[in-house]
Amino acid sequence: MVFSFFRPNAPGPPPRDVRALTMGFTAPAVHLVGTQDPRRSYIGGVPHLPLGIQWPARDGRPLDFLALLSHKRRGDGLAP
Repeated sequence: MVFSFFRPNAPGPPPRDVRALTMGFTAPAVHLVGTQDPRRSYIGGVPHLPLGIQWPARDGRPLDFLALLSHKRRGDGLAP
C-alpha cells in the first residue's frame, strides 16, 4: 500500500486539437472600434443627412437606420 503513493500517476487524457474540435462553430467576423468622428462608418444611431433632406418613412413611420458605410479613402490606402 505504501508503494502505491510512490508510483507515477496514470497518464492524463491525450491533448485535444481545439481548432479541429471548434471548426464547425466558427464564422468570419469583423472587429468594430468606436469613434466620435461623424465622417466615419458607424452602426445604428441617427443618420447624418444634408440640410433639407428628410429620412424616408413608410405609413407615417420613419424607416430604421442600420448603418452608415463611408467609402472615402484615407491617405494610407485603407478604407475607413
